[in-house]
Amino acid sequence: MYLKSELMKVFINAISFVIWKLRFFQVLTGFDSRTPRNWPNKIRKKQRSSEYGRLRKLEAQSEIRYQERLFDFGVYNSIQFRCFPSKKERFEIHLHSVTNRRTIPLLISFRPSEDDIVFNSMVRGVWDHEHRRIVPVDLFSVFTIEVYLFPIHFLVVINDVWFHQQHYSHDVKHVEMVTVLGAVVVRQVKTFTFEMLNILMLLPI
Repeated sequence: MYLKSELMKVFINAISFVIWKLRFFQVLTGFDSRTPRNWPNKIRKKQRSSEYGRLRKLEAQSEIRYQERLFDFGVYNSIQFRCFPSKKERFEIHLHSVTNRRTIPLLISFRPSEDDIVFNSMVRGVWDHEHRRIVPVDLFSVFTIEVYLFPIHFLVVINDVWFHQQHYSHDVKHVEMVTVLGAVVVRQVKTFTFEMLNILMLLPI
């Protein structure tokens, strides 16, 4: 009986260790579907070149509201937008390739008439399966949206309190340019590098 009890303890400890390891891997890679708690305290960001802080002047009649080339932009980089919808009509953010416009690793489409945000990617000119979420912000006010590139997925954060993960359909090397289209005023765009902090704090006790 004593031997069985000891073997059971060893087995439970082994299972607990494996679960702890898996949880550590989830957090380390960003492969974690739960909403992060105290999100701003989990990362350290450093702003990249100030060239991204300026807005390119575009023709008023153009559907494109902002467009910029992203150099050396990959995993552990993020891009932040401050946006003000000019009216309750559709607007989109595309992170896409320069050499092949039919390659769009991430589409974020705000559709106020449907009260939805649609996330998708385009592979060789064909749209993948879209993911829909309810719009979490008042589209009559300025809001912030930031896209983080983790090793295996994008993390989209709105106003530091709303989160969506979108797994990659492409190598992130295809994220070479950002284009914002539609009924929106882009107030500011910044890019950052970032690193995870407080990893052990995220692990289960």
